[in-house]
Amino acid sequence: SPQDCVCKMDFIEDMDLQCIACREGVLCPLGSTMSKLLNSSGSSEEPRIQLGYSSQAIAPLDTYRCPESACPGGRPGACSGGLTGATCGACPEKQFFAEDSGACTACASEASWMVGLLGFLMILVMGLAGSYYMLPSKYRATASAGFMFFAMGGLTVATFQIFGVIGTSLKDMTYSSAFLDFGAFFLLEGESLGVSCLGTTTASFAMTAVVFWIIPGCLVLLGCLSHLIPILKRKKLTWERRKVISLIGSFLQTAFTTMASLALVPFMCFKHPIGKYSVLKYPDIFCGSPEHSLMHWAGASLILLATAFVTFCAFGAVKAPALAARSSKYGLQMFTFLLHRFRPNSWWFGLVILGKGCGVSLPPVFFANQPGLLQLFIMLVLQLYLCILLWCMPWKTPLLNLVDVTSTALLVTLLAVFLSGAGLKDAQVTDGLQLFVSSCIVGSLLLATLAAAMNFGYRSVTGSPLDLWWVNLGKPPRGEDIFTGLEDVADYIKDAGRTQKDSVVMILEQLSTYDIDSIMKSLSILHDELQMETSSGNFGNRIAHSHRKITSRESRGSARGAQTAGDFSRDSARGDGDNEPTDVPLPGPATETTETVEVPAMQEEMYDNPEGKQVTV
Repeated sequence: SPQDCVCKMDFIEDMDLQCIACREGVLCPLGSTMSKLLNSSGSSEEPRIQLGYSSQAIAPLDTYRCPESACPGGRPGACSGGLTGATCGACPEKQFFAEDSGACTACASEASWMVGLLGFLMILVMGLAGSYYMLPSKYRATASAGFMFFAMGGLTVATFQIFGVIGTSLKDMTYSSAFLDFGAFFLLEGESLGVSCLGTTTASFAMTAVVFWIIPGCLVLLGCLSHLIPILKRKKLTWERRKVISLIGSFLQTAFTTMASLALVPFMCFKHPIGKYSVLKYPDIFCGSPEHSLMHWAGASLILLATAFVTFCAFGAVKAPALAARSSKYGLQMFTFLLHRFRPNSWWFGLVILGKGCGVSLPPVFFANQPGLLQLFIMLVLQLYLCILLWCMPWKTPLLNLVDVTSTALLVTLLAVFLSGAGLKDAQVTDGLQLFVSSCIVGSLLLATLAAAMNFGYRSVTGSPLDLWWVNLGKPPRGEDIFTGLEDVADYIKDAGRTQKDSVVMILEQLSTYDIDSIMKSLSILHDELQMETSSGNFGNRIAHSHRKITSRESRGSARGAQTAGDFSRDSARGDGDNEPTDVPLPGPATETTETVEVPAMQEEMYDNPEGKQVTV
């Protein structure tokens, strides 16, 4: 009978009573018709839109890919959380999508927005002004308590930026995590911040991009205004041009992953079953549309800024050793933001961190349609960074190295969990594992930050470090003990050089590669920090922060004076809240010329002359 003549599975009867093939995202059981699809209840016996796809009633077979949380499937036009549009990617006017509730939420009143905006600007100006005076003016090999605290803050921000990038890569998948959603704030996603209340998606994206230009402009403006304020001029607190450049670099370096990710957003397009492309983060924006063109211009401006910044950093990393060797304080001051967190022989590691930011931001451009490959390449970037990190151990303190290694390894593990659970129907195991790994990452960061905060608070109150063993993962030896050991080595080498030089040389040649490398690094440290003039030349490439030169002709007493001066300089050095390092004139070998040098009373103890205020050199 005619009633038994129905379309077979994967075909649907259109309005012309013809059976046509169902497209990707449309499930068509036996006997499917267009009217049944338009009125589908989601039953398995009826034609329906598949979970993770959407379509409109005017063209029900033209399907679009979208997040499963937004596209429940069923009948055409069905969207979750009050979302609208062909891709269920936009909220109605005067509403924004709240991640915590998973639904569109009414925007606050314009008055509330203005109050919030003014408050944000005031906090921003105060924070920028305070950051200038907390940023170190010159490179130091040692790490202060304040440095530890702020460096841990930077590591925490960087980790949550990676969380945000991973969350973007999982946007098309079923995984959801409070940590990943929180990471979206550190990528300045408009929906997460409610910026979409200020206008369209394109307008909110452009306003977010402009922030990276406005903040450096504000810093330059504050620097100019500081020279017009009399009290700052009297107290010599006006802003210096080179330090302002370093402060701008510090901001851009901290926000680099966010800036790179945001700049590449317009270039992350994924394909729909009907052949159209949408922006990965904003599915309601179709690639090639006028709105997308405006986003392209905003993204291109950020790419220009990021490229200029990376070029400036590369130039600074190349020039830093030469500037340090010439004791060019002002030339090196512009690049302090790039150098001050790392050990002298790993001054260039800031470039590796910038490379990591670029590396985790680029894969979505090429693999937006393949979430598995996208996560795999992000994992490879993090693994490469981890290998370099383990090889160099670049941070000034062991605790920072440990936290960076631990958090990066756990991020790689988190991506492995997502990849391993991609094909599982039961997501409970994967959800439990990702929650456990994410909690371990955040827990390690919180514990380390708490230790750094305790050390910083104790130093601020008492004026002396708390000397927590877990900050340095052990107790460093005293400088006097090191100097005594060096004296013993020098005496032995001097005696053995007369009678047993060949035997000593043979023993040194039989040492392992790592032992020889350790000796050469130690010689490089002594050569650079004491600025020794030796016949052997340089022993390595690193940044020296001492300006005291000791020649092989100076007496041991003069060398001891250099050690005392180094101790004083380190004790009086300030970076991140301590005093600035002070260059102190030291006694050298006796000559025929007598010169009188004025010495502050605070420095008299160094010369064993506490009664007078003049020292004859």
